[in-house]
Amino acid sequence: MAAPTVIPGTKLLILVGSGGDSPGSPDVFSEPCGLTTKNAALTAATNTTVIPDCTDPSLAAWEAKDVVSLAMEVTGTGVMAVESFQIWNLWFLGGTERACRISWCRRQASQTISAITPAITS
Repeated sequence: MAAPTVIPGTKLLILVGSGGDSPGSPDVFSEPCGLTTKNAALTAATNTTVIPDCTDPSLAAWEAKDVVSLAMEVTGTGVMAVESFQIWNLWFLGGTERACRISWCRRQASQTISAITPAITS
């Protein structure tokens, strides 16, 4: 068996958008200071449909699954750095979405898998 090539968790980047300084201005992404651990979990919600065997109804039916929604939850722990307090505080108190760039970086090949997605704090 060959071992898989993995993307080390230490190379998970969580970058928070600035929200734009004015309407129409581009986001500037930065990594908030203070996170010592980071995690990204991808989930899919599904619907299940039972499909009977029409030729022989006495046989076990098959379950078919359809994806109805996708979600990503990004979490981190660490310390509240004074340098990042305003970012977190304004975002949370504003109750609005901000663009976040979540990146998995592969060290040797300089490859990055990134997603920019709207995010809320909770």
